[in-house]
Amino acid sequence: MLELKDKVAIVTGGGGGIGGAITLRFAREGAKIVIAEIDAKAAQSRIEEITANGGEAVFDFTDVTNKASVQQMVRETASRWGRIDILVNVAGGSRIKEVIDIEDAEWDQVVNLNLKSVFYVPKRSCRRCSRKNMEKS
Repeated sequence: MLELKDKVAIVTGGGGGIGGAITLRFAREGAKIVIAEIDAKAAQSRIEEITANGGEAVFDFTDVTNKASVQQMVRETASRWGRIDILVNVAGGSRIKEVIDIEDAEWDQVVNLNLKSVFYVPKRSCRRCSRKNMEKS
């Protein structure tokens, strides 16, 4: 159908299970994909699948818990394709332990990954915000 033809999509956690499936589907629909991910091997595997099927995708090492890393990814996306049309925040994770065994630093990582990233990425990716962020850099 190619309903997403030439749309630019950022998928955080796009190398993994759900994120990877989204990147493949969007690419089949014609989107240009930015895989914003910390797992280079997983991202590269998705890119190979996408390009083997005629799609276009790039990997951008992005720590979604880090404002500067997110801002850099947005800058690189805007520089490459001139815009961001779609944002899918999939990156997330947890520690499977009993609460009493979780260290404070581990808890902070989980909160940053699952909560702060959902704030940082859209804030720096929206058109108005990305223009504002680019002006600051």
